[in-house]
Amino acid sequence: LYALWGVAAAWRAGHASQRAVAAGQVFAIALLLSAPAWLPALELQGYTARAELSYAQASDFALPWSGLAGLFSPLLLGRGSGDFWAPWPRVEAGYIGVATLVLAAYALWRRPNRLSLYLAVLGLGGLILALGPNTPLHRILYDAVGVFRGLRVPARYIFLTDFALAGL
Repeated sequence: LYALWGVAAAWRAGHASQRAVAAGQVFAIALLLSAPAWLPALELQGYTARAELSYAQASDFALPWSGLAGLFSPLLLGRGSGDFWAPWPRVEAGYIGVATLVLAAYALWRRPNRLSLYLAVLGLGGLILALGPNTPLHRILYDAVGVFRGLRVPARYIFLTDFALAGL
């Protein structure tokens, strides 16, 4: 994804040929190196129960809006499955801490470069996907992207947000 982000930036800057070739090579190498993991999984997906997931099943265990409080403290909603008190099923909350959130905001304010903007978009995308049916993007991807139909527990996308915030 970062390689494709680089191609878009190079295209806007007018150096599309050199950077596009380099980013395309990086993307192709990454795709080929990861193929032994995703090709069998893609083939097997049609023979599992995930092949017939309805949207309700695919969007089950999404992070609700009020669950975003878990980003600030792991104790706000209860610790562990026994002490969890929220009215929704227990899902990943993505605790990252207040200090990390402050430092990430500072990074975007102080040094807005291509990498920080990419991480901000990645983090926002992960957050929107983690909210599942609470935002329209999850349904759009479910309808438009075939592989996306076999994925469950949208709350796990919060880890993309955590990664992006840690990177910032």
